[in-house]
Amino acid sequence: MVYRQNPIILNAFEKQRDYYDKKAEGLPIYTLPDGIDIGAANNWIKGNTVVQGEETLELLRHFGIAVAESAVAKDDKEATPMAERIGYPAVMKIVSPDAGGVITGIQNAEDVRSTFERIRENLYRYNKDADFQGVRIMKQASEGYDMFIGGQFDTSFGPIVSFGYSGIYIEVFQDIANILCPANMQEIDDKVRKLKSCKGPGGKVQVILPAMWP
Repeated sequence: MVYRQNPIILNAFEKQRDYYDKKAEGLPIYTLPDGIDIGAANNWIKGNTVVQGEETLELLRHFGIAVAESAVAKDDKEATPMAERIGYPAVMKIVSPDAGGVITGIQNAEDVRSTFERIRENLYRYNKDADFQGVRIMKQASEGYDMFIGGQFDTSFGPIVSFGYSGIYIEVFQDIANILCPANMQEIDDKVRKLKSCKGPGGKVQVILPAMWP
Protein backbone atom coordinates (compact mmCIF):
# COMPACT_ATOMS: atom_id res chain seq x y z
CA MET A 1 0.00 0.00 0.00
CA VAL A 2 1.30 3.47 -0.92
CA TYR A 3 0.55 6.44 1.37
CA ARG A 4 0.85 9.92 -0.14
CA GLN A 5 -0.05 12.13 2.87
CA ASN A 6 1.96 12.53 6.09
CA PRO A 7 -1.05 12.35 8.50
CA ILE A 8 -2.12 9.04 6.96
CA ILE A 9 1.41 7.65 7.24
CA LEU A 10 1.70 8.67 10.90
CA ASN A 11 -1.75 7.23 11.63
CA ALA A 12 -0.73 3.89 10.11
CA PHE A 13 2.49 3.77 12.17
CA GLU A 14 0.54 4.62 15.33
CA LYS A 15 -1.90 1.75 14.75
CA GLN A 16 0.97 -0.64 14.08
CA ARG A 17 2.79 0.42 17.26
CA ASP A 18 -0.34 0.01 19.39
CA TYR A 19 -1.06 -3.36 17.81
CA TYR A 20 2.34 -4.81 18.66
CA ASP A 21 2.30 -3.29 22.16
CA LYS A 22 -0.99 -5.04 22.87
CA LYS A 23 0.23 -8.26 21.30
CA ALA A 24 3.31 -8.24 23.55
CA GLU A 25 1.18 -7.66 26.65
CA GLY A 26 -1.16 -10.54 25.84
CA LEU A 27 -4.94 -10.28 25.56
CA PRO A 28 -6.37 -9.06 28.89
CA ILE A 29 -9.69 -10.18 30.30
CA TYR A 30 -12.33 -7.46 30.26
CA THR A 31 -15.78 -7.46 31.80
CA LEU A 32 -18.65 -5.70 30.07
CA PRO A 33 -19.81 -2.45 31.69
CA ASP A 34 -23.21 -2.41 33.36
CA GLY A 35 -26.25 -1.69 31.20
CA ILE A 36 -25.17 -3.63 28.10
CA ASP A 37 -27.68 -6.13 26.68
CA ILE A 38 -25.83 -8.05 23.95
CA GLY A 39 -28.84 -10.29 23.22
CA ALA A 40 -31.14 -7.34 22.61
CA ALA A 41 -28.49 -5.62 20.50
CA ASN A 42 -28.03 -8.69 18.30
CA ASN A 43 -31.79 -9.04 17.85
CA TRP A 44 -32.06 -5.38 16.88
CA ILE A 45 -29.28 -5.73 14.29
CA LYS A 46 -30.92 -8.82 12.75
CA GLY A 47 -34.28 -7.06 12.53
CA ASN A 48 -32.99 -3.76 11.15
CA THR A 49 -30.90 -4.47 8.08
CA VAL A 50 -31.81 -1.11 6.50
CA VAL A 51 -31.92 1.88 8.86
CA GLN A 52 -31.97 5.66 8.60
CA GLY A 53 -29.90 7.76 10.96
CA GLU A 54 -31.55 8.16 14.32
CA GLU A 55 -33.19 4.72 14.20
CA THR A 56 -29.86 3.45 15.51
CA LEU A 57 -30.36 5.32 18.79
CA GLU A 58 -32.26 2.31 20.09
CA LEU A 59 -29.23 0.14 19.33
CA LEU A 60 -26.99 2.50 21.28
CA ARG A 61 -29.28 2.13 24.30
CA HIS A 62 -28.85 -1.65 24.16
CA PHE A 63 -25.10 -1.06 24.40
CA GLY A 64 -25.56 1.11 27.49
CA ILE A 65 -24.86 4.42 25.72
CA ALA A 66 -27.05 7.24 27.00
CA VAL A 67 -28.91 9.11 24.26
CA ALA A 68 -31.49 11.88 24.37
CA GLU A 69 -35.08 10.63 24.32
CA SER A 70 -36.85 10.98 20.97
CA ALA A 71 -39.89 9.87 18.99
CA VAL A 72 -41.25 10.29 15.46
CA ALA A 73 -44.57 12.09 14.90
CA LYS A 74 -46.52 11.56 11.68
CA ASP A 75 -48.55 14.76 12.08
CA ASP A 76 -48.82 17.80 14.34
CA LYS A 77 -51.50 16.11 16.49
CA GLU A 78 -49.01 13.39 17.43
CA ALA A 79 -46.17 15.86 17.78
CA THR A 80 -47.58 17.97 20.60
CA PRO A 81 -48.10 15.23 23.23
CA MET A 82 -44.76 13.67 22.27
CA ALA A 83 -42.95 16.95 22.89
CA GLU A 84 -44.81 17.45 26.19
CA ARG A 85 -43.70 13.98 27.32
CA ILE A 86 -40.09 14.40 26.16
CA GLY A 87 -39.78 17.89 27.61
CA TYR A 88 -38.58 21.31 26.49
CA PRO A 89 -36.46 22.67 25.00
CA ALA A 90 -36.73 20.23 22.13
CA VAL A 91 -35.27 19.70 18.67
CA MET A 92 -37.34 18.77 15.61
CA LYS A 93 -35.82 17.06 12.59
CA ILE A 94 -37.40 15.99 9.32
CA VAL A 95 -37.68 12.27 8.58
CA SER A 96 -37.35 11.85 4.83
CA PRO A 97 -34.97 10.10 2.43
CA ASP A 98 -35.17 13.16 0.14
CA ALA A 99 -33.89 15.97 2.38
CA GLY A 100 -32.52 16.87 5.78
CA GLY A 101 -33.22 19.70 8.18
CA VAL A 102 -33.38 20.44 11.88
CA ILE A 103 -34.80 23.24 14.05
CA THR A 104 -33.65 23.72 17.63
CA GLY A 105 -34.93 25.63 20.63
CA ILE A 106 -38.57 24.45 20.56
CA GLN A 107 -40.05 25.84 23.80
CA ASN A 108 -43.77 25.01 23.92
CA ALA A 109 -46.75 23.31 22.25
CA GLU A 110 -47.40 26.24 19.91
CA ASP A 111 -43.78 26.08 18.74
CA VAL A 112 -44.23 22.37 18.07
CA ARG A 113 -47.30 22.84 15.88
CA SER A 114 -45.88 25.75 13.88
CA THR A 115 -42.47 24.09 13.46
CA PHE A 116 -44.03 20.84 12.26
CA GLU A 117 -45.90 22.69 9.50
CA ARG A 118 -42.83 24.76 8.66
CA ILE A 119 -40.68 21.65 8.24
CA ARG A 120 -43.27 19.91 6.07
CA GLU A 121 -43.85 22.98 3.89
CA ASN A 122 -40.11 23.52 3.42
CA LEU A 123 -39.71 19.92 2.27
CA TYR A 124 -42.45 20.13 -0.36
CA ARG A 125 -41.15 23.51 -1.48
CA TYR A 126 -37.78 21.86 -2.00
CA ASN A 127 -39.25 18.77 -3.69
CA LYS A 128 -42.98 18.53 -4.36
CA ASP A 129 -42.69 14.75 -4.77
CA ALA A 130 -40.69 14.20 -1.58
CA ASP A 131 -41.43 11.29 0.74
CA PHE A 132 -42.41 12.93 4.05
CA GLN A 133 -42.31 10.31 6.82
CA GLY A 134 -42.77 12.59 9.80
CA VAL A 135 -40.71 14.65 12.21
CA ARG A 136 -38.42 13.33 14.91
CA ILE A 137 -38.76 15.18 18.20
CA MET A 138 -35.81 14.96 20.56
CA LYS A 139 -34.90 16.45 23.89
CA GLN A 140 -32.36 19.21 23.24
CA ALA A 141 -29.02 18.47 24.84
CA SER A 142 -27.56 20.88 27.35
CA GLU A 143 -24.18 22.56 26.99
CA GLY A 144 -21.28 20.15 26.83
CA TYR A 145 -18.57 18.71 24.61
CA ASP A 146 -19.34 17.68 21.04
CA MET A 147 -17.32 14.57 20.27
CA PHE A 148 -17.23 12.28 17.25
CA ILE A 149 -16.85 8.55 17.96
CA GLY A 150 -16.68 5.99 15.16
CA GLY A 151 -15.62 2.39 14.72
CA GLN A 152 -14.18 0.19 12.05
CA PHE A 153 -12.79 -3.31 11.66
CA ASP A 154 -9.28 -3.30 10.25
CA THR A 155 -8.25 -6.53 8.54
CA SER A 156 -4.77 -6.25 10.06
CA PHE A 157 -5.40 -4.76 13.52
CA GLY A 158 -8.96 -5.83 14.32
CA PRO A 159 -11.61 -3.53 15.86
CA ILE A 160 -10.56 0.13 16.13
CA VAL A 161 -12.40 3.06 17.69
CA SER A 162 -11.62 6.56 16.38
CA PHE A 163 -12.63 9.73 18.21
CA GLY A 164 -12.04 13.45 18.44
CA TYR A 165 -13.83 16.73 19.08
CA SER A 166 -16.30 17.49 16.29
CA GLY A 167 -16.42 20.41 13.90
CA ILE A 168 -13.20 22.06 12.76
CA TYR A 169 -11.07 19.89 15.07
CA ILE A 170 -11.75 16.78 13.00
CA GLU A 171 -12.75 18.26 9.64
CA VAL A 172 -9.99 20.88 9.35
CA PHE A 173 -7.23 19.94 11.80
CA GLN A 174 -7.80 16.16 11.57
CA ASP A 175 -7.20 15.88 15.31
CA ILE A 176 -8.24 12.25 15.72
CA ALA A 177 -7.18 9.50 18.11
CA ASN A 178 -7.38 5.77 17.37
CA ILE A 179 -7.46 3.01 19.92
CA LEU A 180 -7.38 -0.75 19.47
CA CYS A 181 -10.08 -2.81 21.15
CA PRO A 182 -10.53 -4.07 23.73
CA ALA A 183 -9.25 -1.05 25.67
CA ASN A 184 -9.40 -0.14 29.35
CA MET A 185 -10.35 3.21 30.86
CA GLN A 186 -6.74 4.27 31.42
CA GLU A 187 -5.87 3.71 27.76
CA ILE A 188 -8.89 5.75 26.66
CA ASP A 189 -8.06 8.51 29.14
CA ASP A 190 -4.49 8.72 27.83
CA LYS A 191 -5.68 8.96 24.22
CA VAL A 192 -8.15 11.73 25.02
CA ARG A 193 -5.49 13.73 26.83
CA LYS A 194 -3.21 13.55 23.80
CA LEU A 195 -5.78 15.23 21.54
CA LYS A 196 -4.54 18.71 20.61
CA SER A 197 -8.08 20.06 20.93
CA CYS A 198 -8.23 18.80 24.53
CA LYS A 199 -5.58 21.29 25.60
CA GLY A 200 -5.99 24.96 26.43
CA PRO A 201 -3.41 27.74 26.93
CA GLY A 202 0.00 26.46 27.91
CA GLY A 203 -0.86 22.92 26.87
CA LYS A 204 -3.02 22.31 29.94
CA VAL A 205 -5.89 19.83 29.61
CA GLN A 206 -9.07 21.94 29.54
CA VAL A 207 -11.64 19.12 29.60
CA ILE A 208 -12.71 17.47 32.84
CA LEU A 209 -12.19 13.92 31.61
CA PRO A 210 -14.11 11.98 34.31
CA ALA A 211 -17.25 13.81 33.19
CA MET A 212 -17.02 12.03 29.84
CA TRP A 213 -17.85 8.63 31.32
CA PRO A 214 -19.42 7.18 34.48
